[in-house]
Amino acid sequence: MPSRVLLCLFCILLFKTEYVPAQTEAQPNRGILAKKRKQFAYYTQDFLDFARADIARADEYSISSDLAQVASENADHLNSAGTLIELYDKLSCPQDRTAVRALIQDEFVSYSKQVTLYVKMVNLNIAHLQKSEVAAEAGRMRDDLREVQNLFDSIKLP
Repeated sequence: MPSRVLLCLFCILLFKTEYVPAQTEAQPNRGILAKKRKQFAYYTQDFLDFARADIARADEYSISSDLAQVASENADHLNSAGTLIELYDKLSCPQDRTAVRALIQDEFVSYSKQVTLYVKMVNLNIAHLQKSEVAAEAGRMRDDLREVQNLFDSIKLP
């Protein structure tokens, strides 16, 4: 689905004859998305480090690896969301903006639903962690996931 949206946006931008920058309410969200993406990249590295440290203990290794995967996937979603907003902001033709707005909003709904599942997954993993530092980091990531979900739910393109 993301590739279809990006392809559509790139085609629209490619065939535009004149570019007039469009100001939108979504622009401040790009900075927030970038900041959160960076945080999830840090989570990915942290959980990979935890996994490497616990390679002899299969259960802790597995949970830390799963948490690293969740962090990585959310960093990707945040990056994609920022790119979609940036492309949308570059559209100056009202018809083009209308044509892609629903597709982009659908992506944000999809990302939000995935984050809901990731919060549940992180909660399940926290319950099985034995190392307090891994559990604490997982709790922080879970809280950030909830913030990301609220962010995806709050983005409304004009």
